[in-house]
Amino acid sequence: MKKIVLSIYTLLMISAITVGQEKKSPVSLKLKGFVNYEMIYDSRQVVTARDGDVLLYPAAVSEDPNGKDLNAVSQFNALAITSRLQGLISGPDALGAKTSGMISADFFGTTNEKVGIVRLRQAYLKLKWDKSELLLGKAWHPLFITEVFPKVLSFGAAIPFYPLSRAPQVSYTVKGGRFEWTGALAAQQDFASAGPNGRTPSYLMNTGMPEVDSRLVYRGEKLLLGVGAGFWKLKPRLVSATGYQTEETVNGMMINAFGKLSLKGATIRGGYLYGKNLSHLFMFGGYGVSEVSDDEQQIESYTPTAASSLWADIEGGKGKVTWGFFAGYTKNLGADTDITGPVYAVGSTIDNYMRFSPRLAYTTGKVKIGVEGIYHVAAYGTPDAQYKVTDTYDVDAFRFITSVAYFF
Repeated sequence: MKKIVLSIYTLLMISAITVGQEKKSPVSLKLKGFVNYEMIYDSRQVVTARDGDVLLYPAAVSEDPNGKDLNAVSQFNALAITSRLQGLISGPDALGAKTSGMISADFFGTTNEKVGIVRLRQAYLKLKWDKSELLLGKAWHPLFITEVFPKVLSFGAAIPFYPLSRAPQVSYTVKGGRFEWTGALAAQQDFASAGPNGRTPSYLMNTGMPEVDSRLVYRGEKLLLGVGAGFWKLKPRLVSATGYQTEETVNGMMINAFGKLSLKGATIRGGYLYGKNLSHLFMFGGYGVSEVSDDEQQIESYTPTAASSLWADIEGGKGKVTWGFFAGYTKNLGADTDITGPVYAVGSTIDNYMRFSPRLAYTTGKVKIGVEGIYHVAAYGTPDAQYKVTDTYDVDAFRFITSVAYFF
C-alpha cells in the first residue's frame, strides 16, 4: 500500500512539474491540500465513526450488575486521518463550455476497518456555459449546500443535524438573475443506506432507479435563501429468508430549507430539514419491517421512519482570530404504521438530540490552530409500535477538540 501511495504521489508531482514547465499546454493541474492533526477528549463513551473522529451522539446508559453505567468512562484520541490532497484541473473549452475538474483524496477510509487507507473523496468534471453548468462525477450530495452548512471545527459538518454525504451524480444547474436551479440524479457509494446486509449501495442499485434531487436558490447581496428536495427508493432484499423472489421496496425523501445572512463582522447560517429514510445521509431515521406475508414465502414489507432537524451557526472575527457558535436540535418522528420486525435506522431509540458548540481559531501564515467545545444531550427511551420514543431519560456528554492544520 505504501508503494502504491508513493507511486501515485510521484506521478502527481511529475505531472504538476511538467504542466508548470509547458506554459503553452492547454491543461493545467494545481495541487493543494492540508495536513490536519486533531486531539479529541470525550467525557463519556460516544457513538462515532472512523476511530471516534465523527461524532454522532452520547452512548446510552448500560448498567453492570451493580448498577454502574459502563459507558460513563472518558476517552481520548489523536488523529491525522482527515489530511487531504486535492488536484484542481483546468483545460481547453469543449462543447462551447469552459472545462474544469477536481480529484480529492484523504486517509479517512470508507469504514472503521479501513481507517488510514486512501479514500476517494471527490472526482468530477464540469462544463460551464454563461448561464448553466453540468457536473459529472463524485461530488457533494445535491442536498448538501456548500454555501450553507455548519462551519464547525469537528469533522462531519455537525451530523446528524445536517446531511453529510458525497455521491456519484450528474447535476445540471441553470442561472437566471439572482435565482439558480439545480436538478440531479445521484447514486450511492461509501455513503450508503442501512439495511439487512449492513450499509451498502446495493439497496438503491437494485431498484434500477437513481435518487432524484432538486434545489432552488436565491442570491441577494447579503441574503441567500433556498430549498432543496430529494426522493429515492430502496429494495432491501432480492430474495426472502425462505428463498422466494421479492420486489418489495421502501421510499425515502427529504426537504432542506436553508439560508445565509452576511452581516458586518459576522455570518449567520441556518436551516430546517424534514425527511424519511435518511440513513445514507447520516441523519436520524431509516425503515423497518412492517409486515411478513406468510410462513412459507416470508415476503417482507417496509415502512420508513421520519425525522426533523433545526440548526443555526454564526461565525465572525477579524484578522487572524475567528470565532463561531453552533446549535442544533433533531427529533425522531417515527413511522406512519406499526413496525413488527427489524429496524435499520440511525438513532432509533432516541427521541431527540441537542448539541451546542462554541469554537475559536487562530491563523498565522499557512497554519490554523482551532479549539472547539461540544456539549450534547440525547433523550433515550423506549420505542412504541411506530418507533416513536417514550419514557425518555437524558444522557449528556462533553467533547473538547484541538486542531492544528497546515495548508499548502
